[in-house]
Amino acid sequence: MGDQIEHNCGVAAVAFLRRPDIRRHPHGALPSLRDLMLTNQNRGEEGAGFLAVDDSRILEPVTRAGSVEDLFHMDEKELHYELLQPWSHQSLHQASKFGFCFNGNIANWEEIRELLQGICRYHFDLEVDTEILETILRQELRAPNPVQRRTLESKLRRGLVDTNEELARRYLENITNRKKVQAWSEIFAHLANLFDGAWNIIIARSSYNPTNDVNGELVLARDIQGFRPLWYAVYEREGIFAASSESAGLDSLNIPSQSIHRLPEGTFIQFKDGKITGPKEYIRKRGQRPRQNTQPIAHCFFENHYFSQANSRVDVPTKPNVVITNYDQRYDAGRLIAQSDPLRKNLDRELTVVVAVPNAARPFAEGLAEGLGLSARQEIIKVHEGGGSRTFLRDHGERKIERAYSFNPSLQGKRVILADDSIVRLNTLPEVIAALVVRGVSEIHARIGTPPIIGPCYYGINIRTLQELGAADYAEQYRLQCTAQRKKVDMDEMVRFIEGSMLPRINDKVRSLLQERYQWDTSDLPAQPLRSLRYLRHSELKATYNKIGVLPEQLCMGCLYNRYPTEAGQQRYEQERISTFGKR
Repeated sequence: MGDQIEHNCGVAAVAFLRRPDIRRHPHGALPSLRDLMLTNQNRGEEGAGFLAVDDSRILEPVTRAGSVEDLFHMDEKELHYELLQPWSHQSLHQASKFGFCFNGNIANWEEIRELLQGICRYHFDLEVDTEILETILRQELRAPNPVQRRTLESKLRRGLVDTNEELARRYLENITNRKKVQAWSEIFAHLANLFDGAWNIIIARSSYNPTNDVNGELVLARDIQGFRPLWYAVYEREGIFAASSESAGLDSLNIPSQSIHRLPEGTFIQFKDGKITGPKEYIRKRGQRPRQNTQPIAHCFFENHYFSQANSRVDVPTKPNVVITNYDQRYDAGRLIAQSDPLRKNLDRELTVVVAVPNAARPFAEGLAEGLGLSARQEIIKVHEGGGSRTFLRDHGERKIERAYSFNPSLQGKRVILADDSIVRLNTLPEVIAALVVRGVSEIHARIGTPPIIGPCYYGINIRTLQELGAADYAEQYRLQCTAQRKKVDMDEMVRFIEGSMLPRINDKVRSLLQERYQWDTSDLPAQPLRSLRYLRHSELKATYNKIGVLPEQLCMGCLYNRYPTEAGQQRYEQERISTFGKR
């Protein structure tokens, strides 16, 4: 894995239930995999690749920095199973090989690395959790090492473990209970005992039996809290078993809706030699001491309101057979924010338009427009250079807004309500506002489809530090005020405080852009380019989930509240907070 591929964003897999007809599938599963990967490409574009099992062997992985389109400019091969990168593959011994792909982030991976370096004398080449996961999987898939167990027991007994002692004891439990040949339920239970965080894994292993029509093994597993979505389908008519981070990927294969299922939290499903087993729970085992997380289920809210495709399904644990899409969630968010919007009282419906920016905000914009009695128009069109990834996924650096967006000249003289799905780093919004001012828009307002993002993500989304977040400093200022005044923190009041603090900052950035990029004179600069800013309230966000039967306790909203659903996630946030703001 190169330096450019820093984040694990999506997984996909395709397997044939029976040996395919070469006339119908001249390139094996590769075309289906390509469709899955293209549909998941919104989850990250820095690199892509696949790994294949062809009967008795794992073929060399094919990887490339860049988009899925870049990858598939290569020659097609006839393959039976493929996996989306980030990948790893290791020879265990001559009779068995495995490869895997991984979506998520293990929050305590650095502690595990320190433990393995100190006790097992492992050397690691990369600063990524994928290498830790690979090492643990390799251990679990081979015979136990009694010397390693005795060494760790001795060090714990004599108090010589320099790393996290609780983690060391969990690791000792795993290696003590490891069998010569382990079932997948035992392997994943061991991972759950050790890992803190998000891990959706797809594993491929080679095997060969000449009497089988199809050989090899494909296993899907989801962490016990279900941070990231994972969907699978068995399509008997076409003879395929497929998996995807987003349900939209399976829809792209024209799989019937009733054949698409969520993989429940803490379960795995196995496809081996043409037969499917599961989903099965792996955590409910006698003597298992599961990690004590602060909440049993922690689905990422950001998946539904920003990250995942609008036509992907919301993962609803209590209603697995009810189809609710991210589009529905975002539309409802727009409709709810409109109900209490001060602009409702003074709207010229002929001259006011709701405009989505970027394209991903269109469902939110449509709901907002309906709630305000306006039309939602696609007056700003995102130009899909290199696949058009989410701006916050890309590296920092100046982006010319005119290259990224095309503006409709009919906006001149209009009152524009910008609908943005979120503000993460405050990169895009000031540039769009400046471009609209230059084009003669009479008045601009902004409405944001999520509450302020005030904390990093430690579970697989590329939001790494407090310093890069536009609203984090204002949230800290509000908390300090509450402490000084000895009053309780009110999250909706915090949002109003952030809005009031953020608005002048945005306007300052817009005026700077007008001067530096567009060469406007100081005398021509508008006093308030952005007239008003309003975020979705926390209470409104919860209302969108209550409507579909998802409780707030089933969501990870650490980036909104700075309360994280795992121990390591919370510890990392507290360390980051002290590093950024000091010990207060």
